Amino acid sequence: TMTIDELKRRIDLPELARYLNVRKAKGGGTSGHAPGRDDKSASLSIFQDKRSREWRFKDHAGGPGSSGSAVDFVMYVQGCDFKGAMEM
Repeated sequence: TMTIDELKRRIDLPELARYLNVRKAKGGGTSGHAPGRDDKSASLSIFQDKRSREWRFKDHAGGPGSSGSAVDFVMYVQGCDFKGAMEM
C-alpha cells in the first residue's frame, strides 16, 4: 500500500495540470491560469520543491487552499474534498 507522502512524490504535477485542462500561460513553462477566473496573466505556478523533490503549486492571486501538494491541487482545481481527490 502506498502512503500519501509516496503518492505526492510520484505525481507529475505538470502532467496532472494538463490532464485537468488547466490553461497554460503563453510561453509554456510551469505557469498557468487559475481555474474559474479569466485572468489575463498567469497567476498559477507549478514547481518542484528543492528539498523534498515534491511537486507543489501556488496561485499567487488565490485565497484559502490556493497552494500545496499535488493532492491539494486536485482539490483546488476540481473543488472537491480530500476523499474526492483520492478517488480521482
